[in-house]
Amino acid sequence: MGAEQLRRWIKSSGQSQSGLARDLGTTRQAVQGWCSGTTRPGLWHALLLWRRAGIAPEAWLDPVQRLALQGAQKDVDTAREGG
Repeated sequence: MGAEQLRRWIKSSGQSQSGLARDLGTTRQAVQGWCSGTTRPGLWHALLLWRRAGIAPEAWLDPVQRLALQGAQKDVDTAREGG
């Protein structure tokens, strides 16, 4: 999900992988891995991509991580409701 969004953003923005890597303080190889889906950015870079390209950090989660996040959100909502 995140890889596809990043590829689309790079194409539409005219930004190169090398330029994005430089702006984010990482390597072109790291950005290339994110674009291909072979690797995912760590939390810091995911947050930077959210700010820069509008790709929410959740886009980089695998299905198990998404389920865990949804479960954690339900726990937070229950606690806020007092129950």
